[in-house]
Order: sequence, then C-alpha cells, then structure tokens
Amino acid sequence: MITSIDRAVLRVMFQWVAIVALLGTPASSLSARRVLVVGGNGRVGGSTAKYLHLLSTSSGESPVELVLGGRSKETFKMSKQRILRQLADDSVKDLPSIEFQELDLDGPAGSLEEALQQCKAKCVVHTAGPFQQREDPALMRAAISCGLPYVDVCDEVALCEAGKKLDAEAKAKGTVAVVAGGIWPGASALMAAEVIAKLRELDAQGSSSGDSSGEMLEGPCEGEKVDLSFFTAGTGNAGATIVSATFLLLCQPALTFVAGKLNEKVRAHLVVVLS
Repeated sequence: MITSIDRAVLRVMFQWVAIVALLGTPASSLSARRVLVVGGNGRVGGSTAKYLHLLSTSSGESPVELVLGGRSKETFKMSKQRILRQLADDSVKDLPSIEFQELDLDGPAGSLEEALQQCKAKCVVHTAGPFQQREDPALMRAAISCGLPYVDVCDEVALCEAGKKLDAEAKAKGTVAVVAGGIWPGASALMAAEVIAKLRELDAQGSSSGDSSGEMLEGPCEGEKVDLSFFTAGTGNAGATIVSATFLLLCQPALTFVAGKLNEKVRAHLVVVLS
C-alpha cells in the first residue's frame, strides 16, 4: 500500500525529474520525454515510474515513455505487473507501456553509455540503492557523456561530492545533473532551509521598529538550532535493500554542521536499541 507520505515524497521526486528534464532542453515538454528509471524494479524506482505516468498525464497530455533499467528481466516482469496493477487499482484507464533495459552499474567501462544509447533515453533517473560505500558516480558520468539530464536519490555524502566534481563536464555538454533528489537528505534539507528562512524573517520583523516585511537576518537568529529526526516503522515491503542500507548507515557517524560548515570534531553517532 502506498501511503499519503509516499505520495508526497514521490511528488517531490517527480518535480526534481521535471526540473531536470525541462532544464535539459527547455523547448520540449516533459510529456514528450522517454525516461529511464534505473532501479525501476525496486520499490522506490517502481513508485517513481508510476507517479511519472500519473503526473505527466494529469493535465491531459501524453504520458512519458517509461523504461526500467536493471539486471534481471524476470524481476522486471514482476515489477511491471505490480506497477500496472497499482495503476489499475487507482482506476487509471490508460495504462502505460513499460519497457526493459538491461543495465549493470558495476559493468565494464562503456557499458552504461551503451545502455543509455540503446534505450534512447532522454532523461535518466537513478534510484538503484543502496548508495552507501559507493564513491564513483558512474551512471551520472555516463548520462553527462551522452548529454542527458540526470537526477538521483543518492544519500551518500562521498558519492554526492564526487558527482559535483563533474560540473564542468555537464556544462560542456550543455546538460544538467541533480544529486540527492530524494526525501533525505534532499527534500528534508529543503524543508529545514525553508523553516530557517521563515524564522529569520520573523526574527527580523520582531527586532525592527519599522516596516521590515520581507527582510531577513543575514546570520543565525538567537538560539537557532536545527535537529532532523526521522521515524520509520518497518521497511514498507522494500526488503533487503532497505535493511542493508540501514545497517550500512549505522556504521557511519552522523554528519554535524555548525554555522553552515561541516564540523569534523563534533561527530554525532546513532543510538541503536535492539529488543
């Protein structure tokens, strides 16, 4: 079952995809896009594909063309059936055609570019986690090499930083790539930034005797502190991927930022209670 929280998360992810696709070639609409969802056989990728279809047709336009990238065609067949069944349960009449593209993130050099060209993708969405302990943004590099807009849901700092080093290559190819487009750290960080901006605006209004509407403090307001807390119950039927990602994250100290800068001396750790 997809909950209202899942719907909100995937809407955010879709908006990232839409931004990337439209920035890639502003003259074309997203409805004309052929989107490759790498990891589309999984829960996050499959749900993303589903919502790409729903939201691209919400205004009466033609749907995006969906291609799910992965290693197993048998798994793809089951995923395709699940997506179509969920859409049918939502009373969607015009079901999408969903194709398969064999693709291995750990394949030989050049294989990713070959796969992107073979499926004729116009935009690449990377949801194939876990991203932990990966340091080479191979799929992003391949997408940039092919001049394709790219977005991922990466939650691994080292991998995100490696991806950002490809900025010059992306500019040279005239394309765009967005990292960390998922709910955490992507959307959650944006929500925190929005709250901070609003608090600083309110604080500026409270400390000014005149009309300070729209003004904002340049620095932190008094007592400003941001704590991000996530609560999850179960794995949402995501299986081994979520479990493995969880334990990989438990091996790492949490990043701590002070005054907007990473503080290497203050490293908070996760507390795990097993019962």
